[in-house]
Parts: sequence; C-alpha cells; structure tokens
Amino acid sequence: MAEYTLPIRVRTGNATESNGSGKKNQDKGEVWRSPLVEGEKQVTVLLVCDGHGTLGEEASGSVVIEITTDLKTNYQQLYYHPVTYIGHLTRTAHSAIEAEFERYLVDQRIEFRKVQTPRGNFFVQKRQDKWEIVEGGTTFSLAVIVGTTLYMANLGDSSGTICTPLDQKVLSTSMVHKLAGPEDDDEKTDEPVSIVVVTSEHKVESPKLYKRLLENCPSRTDPSKPSLKQVYDACPLKPQKSAISFDADGNPITVPHGNYYSTVRNDWAALVRTESDPEYVDCYGRTYIGGLAMPEALGNFYLQTQGLSMDVNVNVVELAPILEMLANKIICIVLASDGVWDNWKYEDIAKFVMDPSCIGALSEPDGVQRITNSFMQRNMIYAKRNFGHRHDDSTACIAFVEFSI
Repeated sequence: MAEYTLPIRVRTGNATESNGSGKKNQDKGEVWRSPLVEGEKQVTVLLVCDGHGTLGEEASGSVVIEITTDLKTNYQQLYYHPVTYIGHLTRTAHSAIEAEFERYLVDQRIEFRKVQTPRGNFFVQKRQDKWEIVEGGTTFSLAVIVGTTLYMANLGDSSGTICTPLDQKVLSTSMVHKLAGPEDDDEKTDEPVSIVVVTSEHKVESPKLYKRLLENCPSRTDPSKPSLKQVYDACPLKPQKSAISFDADGNPITVPHGNYYSTVRNDWAALVRTESDPEYVDCYGRTYIGGLAMPEALGNFYLQTQGLSMDVNVNVVELAPILEMLANKIICIVLASDGVWDNWKYEDIAKFVMDPSCIGALSEPDGVQRITNSFMQRNMIYAKRNFGHRHDDSTACIAFVEFSI
C-alpha cells in the first residue's frame, strides 16, 4: 500500500437535539483531538452514544467521560495497536456504566442488589415486596482518524458513513475492511456509490444473529433455541411476531414482513426480547420481559446475561486513495445516532453535506459547526414530519477531511 506523506486537515462539528418531550436527552456526542506534537500524526476521535432505558443518560454520560479520560493518557496506542486499544476502551466503558449505576443507586438511597451470574452481573432494586430489573444502556460508536486511516467501531445502531459528492461516485463497500467483530449481514461489492456505511450493520431479523444468540445463551426452557427472541415490534392493532422462521432443513430464515417501518428507508421495527422471568418485575410491576431494538450495546446488564453482545465491531478504510480520486480532495464523515439515521435516505445525507454551500462554508473558521447545526435543524424538520411527537433524540458528529496542500 502506498504511503501518503501529504498532510491531512480534519475539521469537525458536533450537535445534539432532544425530542422536545421534556424528558432528559440521553444522547451524547463528543469530538476529541490529540495534542499537536511535532513528528506525530494527530488523532481525531468522534464519539456518539445513544442512551436508552431508565438510566440511559447515566450510561451514555459515563461512557463519554471514561473514553475521553482514557484517550488523554493512552491515545498513542491507536498508532500501534488500534484494534486492541478500541477493545480496551469498550470494556472499560462497560465497566464505567456498571460503576455509575451502583453509584446512582447508592446516592438515591435505593435498596438494591447486584446479582452475579456466570455471564455477568446485573442490578435489581426493591419494589414493594418484589425486585425490579434496573434497566439502562447505550450504543457506542467511534470514528478514529489517524493520519489517512479511518477506523470505525460500533455497538448498536449509531451508524457512521463516508460521503463524497453525488457526481463523484468513487466509493464502494469493498473499501471497508473488517478488523474485529461478528460477520456483517451485507456482502461487500465494487458498485460505485457516493456514500458508504462504515460501521457494521447487524439486523435484528438476521439468521446469522440467530446462530450467534443461540451460541451466546441457549434458552433455559428450550436449549435448542436462543434465550433472546428476535421479534418484529408491535403496533397498536397487531401483536409482536417472530422475525425468524425455519426452512425445510431447519435452518433459520428471515420472516420478510414486520408490522411497521422504523426508518424512511423502510427498515422493519424489530427487537431482541427476553423470555419472561417470574423472579423479577419491570418498572410497572409486571413479570419482567426485557427488549432492545439492537443485538449489541453497552450496559443492559440483564440482557447481557441472556445473550446480548458487546463484541465490538471494528472496520477500517484508507482515506488517501479516495481523496486522490476526488476533484475537490474533500470527503465528509458523519457519525450519528438513530435519531438522525431514521429520517434520511443515505444518498440525501451525501447530497446535504457535500452541497456547494457546505463546501463553501469550510473557508470560515466555524464552518463545520455551522454545517452541523444546519444539518441537525433539517433533521428536526424531517423527524417531526416522519414521526411527530414520537421522534427520537438525535446527535451528530461531522468531520471534513482533505489533503492540506
């Protein structure tokens, strides 16, 4: 592979918007840069965490603090052992959530227990004469730019993309190489496109996921099936239904139709769901059945004991060959929570961030932040149009990368 010596310029912005419900915004976004040291490549890190559950804000907030604190001391590990170090960040972030939950329960003077199992610990709190599962977790997505190399790591559905102008389709999914994590659902191709999703996509309704869930944790009532069930979410007039069926040979296959779409790209709303556990209750006092709209995340400690994964995905893309093929030598990286991705077709993201007005704004000192703010304002319009009062919190970190000539 050619060694590119031209300096890289990276300019960034980040913004977050609540859903307007008056509840806490559980999303967190952060941009971190290493200090400028002569002879050393500067590291730029974009981080997005989308908290969920009762303690979602505590989960996402503790991850951001843990990651940025660790980077200040150990970021040079990204030069030499990027996959190992990203795995380390994932584990320490998960541990930070556990410590934060325990601190929260103590500070609130809540009677609680930490239940220990072979697959990890989870918290329960006293609810009258019963024990309630303490719920909370977060997605975890990193975009790390080291020189001309982009690493993207993720757990959950806070996705990351690379964009080029619509009339310069020099990207392809075959440019994305997996370094760690489970096999992706989609096959790589050489088809030229103007936007590529770099984070790993693991759909809840995937037959590959069924096999991983079964391997992670068989059901206690039927060990031939996984403890976590893959189901399509319900809408008011229809019940949840399985997203997995089986062919004549007993192999898992996807049930093709769900109950309703969760994105403007016509993705079916689906979740992994636990079996009922009569030993515990939910926040409404009902026999506990937990669920999550993704097969992997940080926190979610009870679901982790049932087969939820924190096996982080790490992918890599070399940016220099892409920049060489572009007339303006500029690409855009967008890392965002699902409160953004639910509202956009991928091509429309590229169309927005690579619009001449956005490229022109790069000449201004605060240009990328203005672009990010404008992007989030447009996203809010789309969210209200698509989902009304039910739209999600949203966060985006945007980076423009170019050869600095």
